[in-house]
Amino acid sequence: MKTDTQSHTLVIGHGTDVGHRLESWPYASYGLDVAEKLKQEGMNNEAIRQLIHGEKNITHDTAEVLFEMRYERREKMIQDEYEKISQKKFSDLPEVVQKMLVDFSYNMRGEYGIFPHGERVGFPNACTALLANDWITFANEIADSNYAREVGARRA
Repeated sequence: MKTDTQSHTLVIGHGTDVGHRLESWPYASYGLDVAEKLKQEGMNNEAIRQLIHGEKNITHDTAEVLFEMRYERREKMIQDEYEKISQKKFSDLPEVVQKMLVDFSYNMRGEYGIFPHGERVGFPNACTALLANDWITFANEIADSNYAREVGARRA
């Protein structure tokens, strides 16, 4: 079994985690969804067991399928959270901002990205700027974050 050292989740190859966040996700059953997707890709229970125990990795094609599943799930989570917080339609945001919010959340592995959630503070200044459509402050807040310093300006 492999463990991602930053998130402490089980990883089955190509960065695909099937880890411990099951209960915390509003679109839960992630681990079960991964297993179902792997079965649809032709894997049996033994092959899935081998993945979880680090005896086997997934193929690039399977990683692409799982990426699409994870990305679509993340996109729905961010859309719902934005609409709940702002009382505005996510689709009314500029497309580049929509994609940035989803990518940021996906790459951070913080389910809600910049948005506060539960005890997680998020990025309060960036969130305030986003809600005010203040794109310059929004961009500056993201660019000046610890996250941006860790991953580099291009990724952030």
